Amino acid sequence: MLGGSTGGWREILRRKSIEAGVRKSNYGGWHSGPDLFSWELAEIKKLEAQIKSVVARMVAVETRQRKFSYKLALSGWANVNGPGQHNGYHNHPGHHWSGVYYVRAHALPDDPLPRAGELQFYDPRGSINMVKHPGSPSNYLRVTPSPGLLVIFPSWLCHSVNPFLSEVMRISIAFNVHVADFEATKASDADSGQVNEVIDDSEMKK
Repeated sequence: MLGGSTGGWREILRRKSIEAGVRKSNYGGWHSGPDLFSWELAEIKKLEAQIKSVVARMVAVETRQRKFSYKLALSGWANVNGPGQHNGYHNHPGHHWSGVYYVRAHALPDDPLPRAGELQFYDPRGSINMVKHPGSPSNYLRVTPSPGLLVIFPSWLCHSVNPFLSEVMRISIAFNVHVADFEATKASDADSGQVNEVIDDSEMKK
């Protein structure tokens, strides 16, 4: 997809050069508007299809249903970060699933900052970090970005992105998914495992 395509990330940089962007959880960097999936770009359409496919599988696991119908609202935006730029602690209210796809992400083994550029998820169990029990796992789940990596997580799960100081540019695409009108169907009611009705949700905010 976009990770191996210069056309995808060049379009993101072109828009960055002519659009001011918005401020959400980002400290510095560039954050596009939430209409990315309306861009007429083949790579974006492929990514959109991949996200919808993954979400359908996740809904099937959550509901333990093989056949179902639902309405799916998808909004997305591009992020471009350089040295010192990052995303603070936040979640995505009003959505079911959120995620990020890494278009360009360099390895940062020599960066002077600890855990530079990592995506960090926080344990949702409130005061669990008051006392560290012997043998207990970390209170954080950390992901090291790489080109082509797609990460999807529950929208309520708080997370952040660590800064880095290396002279590189990271490009990613983040998104929100809202599932509505879920209905399980009998085997005789549908020929396929999922019946998806997609609605436009470009006005959804992060």
